[in-house]
Amino acid sequence: MFTLVQLVQMTTVIIALGGVVFALRQGTRTPLIWVWCLFCLGLGSVALNDAFPGQLGLFGELLALASIITCGFSWLLARVFFRPDPAFDWRHISLVGIIALTYLFDRYLPNLVSPETLASDAMVTGLRSLDNFQTLSVSIFLAFSVVEVFRSWTRSLPQLEQTYRIGYVAVYTVTFTITIIWLRQSPAFVLANPWTEIITPLCALSVLVYAGIFLRHRLANPVGIIGANDNIIADALAPKADPLPPTQEEIALAKRIEAYVKANDCYLTTNLKVSRLAKLLMEPEYKITRAITGVLGFKNFNQYINQYRIEHAKTLFADDKFDDVSILAIGMESGFGSVGPFNRAFKNHAGVTPREFRALARG
Repeated sequence: MFTLVQLVQMTTVIIALGGVVFALRQGTRTPLIWVWCLFCLGLGSVALNDAFPGQLGLFGELLALASIITCGFSWLLARVFFRPDPAFDWRHISLVGIIALTYLFDRYLPNLVSPETLASDAMVTGLRSLDNFQTLSVSIFLAFSVVEVFRSWTRSLPQLEQTYRIGYVAVYTVTFTITIIWLRQSPAFVLANPWTEIITPLCALSVLVYAGIFLRHRLANPVGIIGANDNIIADALAPKADPLPPTQEEIALAKRIEAYVKANDCYLTTNLKVSRLAKLLMEPEYKITRAITGVLGFKNFNQYINQYRIEHAKTLFADDKFDDVSILAIGMESGFGSVGPFNRAFKNHAGVTPREFRALARG
């Protein structure tokens, strides 16, 4: 039977593997995808090795090696979450590699020297200093992960983006406070209270789950790409440049989107989101967004869908059978959720309000 701690750790392993599968099924191999996969594998390795300490033999040693640079990949993941490509280069990877070497040195040095050497004052002092350095490096990587959130924070960021970033900071700050400051600085309390052993696995699980949530958000709203959920994703990190011409893949996807929306009257669905259309077309959200903005030339997903809704409403206004139907009813029949957005979208598209258009249509 698994203990409660082991159940939390195995849950982390399962979610980590699921995260890897989810990322690899996105149909793209960007740095975000690769770093996310390495982050998941590292965190999963930590959880699996901790769930069965000393019981996995050589496999356990391999897991220990894989878990060594998890905090480093946490930092690199934050960079790709909040910076446009290239988010990192060989210098950043080298820094993570150097920290990894210190972990290897600390883990395997005692097996390579004699017991007398290991017990010497110089070796004890050296290993203690190495342990302190490792703790410091973990703290630095976690702190750097939080710094990345604020580095690109501007008032122009959409509310949804700000909300996700606040959650990111909260999860990492709580994790850092509990695992690095509280538990490591209170060994007597930890030893006197066995229940504290579940706190660190829960923190690791929380980081993994929220990072996965943020990954989905970032795939739908890439840094520097106009998004759909908030209508705007600000590129606060780089100067504006001339957009690249659309690829043949994006042009083909735009044609698929047009054909599907027209054939299935998707625009008549109230509160239709880009995520829903992406699922229907079995494509990543960011590809749908890029096709709509880069190929079809719309500002955002809502503007694209609203054009169909307005044209549908115009047809209803021109039909004598709908003369006695209220403007609100026609707006809702056309896919709008309330009269306010319908009036604004209609005037932006047609240049007149729905009431004015109806009067003109009736002659």
